[in-house]
Amino acid sequence: MAGQVYLSLLNPSIAFSFAGLVALLWRRWPSQTHLFPLSVSFLYLGIGFITHEWPLLSRPGSINYSSNALFFAAVVLACSSALVRARVGVPVLLFGLIIVIAVAGFAWFTVVTPSTLSRIYFLNGCFAVLALVTSSRLLQTGAHSLADRLFVAGVAMGGLLAAGRPLLMVTGVLKLNDSGELSQSAYWDSVLGLTPLLSVMVISLFVFALVLDLMTGLRREADQDYLTGLLNRRGFEIGAETRLAGSAGRHAAAALLVADIDDFKQINDRFGHAVGDKVIAAVGQVLAQHGQADLVGRTGGEEYALFYETGSRHTLETCAEAVRTAMTKLHLAGLPAGYRLTISIGLHLRDGIESLDDMMRRADRALYEAKSAGKNRAVLAPVRLRSV
Repeated sequence: MAGQVYLSLLNPSIAFSFAGLVALLWRRWPSQTHLFPLSVSFLYLGIGFITHEWPLLSRPGSINYSSNALFFAAVVLACSSALVRARVGVPVLLFGLIIVIAVAGFAWFTVVTPSTLSRIYFLNGCFAVLALVTSSRLLQTGAHSLADRLFVAGVAMGGLLAAGRPLLMVTGVLKLNDSGELSQSAYWDSVLGLTPLLSVMVISLFVFALVLDLMTGLRREADQDYLTGLLNRRGFEIGAETRLAGSAGRHAAAALLVADIDDFKQINDRFGHAVGDKVIAAVGQVLAQHGQADLVGRTGGEEYALFYETGSRHTLETCAEAVRTAMTKLHLAGLPAGYRLTISIGLHLRDGIESLDDMMRRADRALYEAKSAGKNRAVLAPVRLRSV
């Protein structure tokens, strides 16, 4: 008896503590919008335990509608939170249909054919369906990161738990007492005992995922150019060197395209730095959309680099021409009508086992030749002759 009282106090205490913790995390990182429904989920869970143990909204011995509704809402919100975190649309209509079915089944086994066991089976079945829908939608995203895979496993575990308890009741492992009162049964003891563990598992998953997401965001910011959204020089070099290291034995050569905005200093001097920033961002988008490269980075003020894991002279020249053609159609606010933005391009196919630094130097020399030859053109670095 004392143990049950302890558990009846422990569960709402844990739920309210986690609700407050998640709310604080959401306030600190409001961009993590999935934390809000999770906080409300724990809040509903805590209130549900209170209204069940101390029937404030129902008569003693009667069915506690409020606690059942709160428990179900807590599960729906927790599943929704997992989907929002994965940037998967919450299936509102499907979840709504499951809720309607749950309410209808609960009402049927309360009014038409009263049965506590049937209500337990039915509601746990609905919980399992919610978990199945959630885990399947999470899997559709690819579950690329460790946190994503842990979420799928956690939701699946919750679904197995929801399906497993009724099975244990069918086999007689978990029983209701002879009077059929839920709160004095082995089944309810299992709910009280497992809920703290399940709550800790859920909060651990979300906090672990939050830490990973924040670290990923910081890493992305460290490797991303703030003005264009492209890789910065650091991110570009890390990505290119990683791909070069994995290209051993590959027949097709890696390649570089480096580009520089023509007469950019004049743009800044004549039209101001704000317009210059717009030009830098717009040219970056042109290169990203039309360069067809594996990596695109802004490597300097008005300088860009595109990396191709496998390339050919034809590929490079085709991409360079596509970029130059797109530049002729670029019109920006702040520049006079008819103002032509152009870029010069240097191209280089990797020679043997050249390092990235060597490739960049040769591409830069080709870019210098393009500038010297009149700008607004692409020049391919010559093949280096080897003595035999």
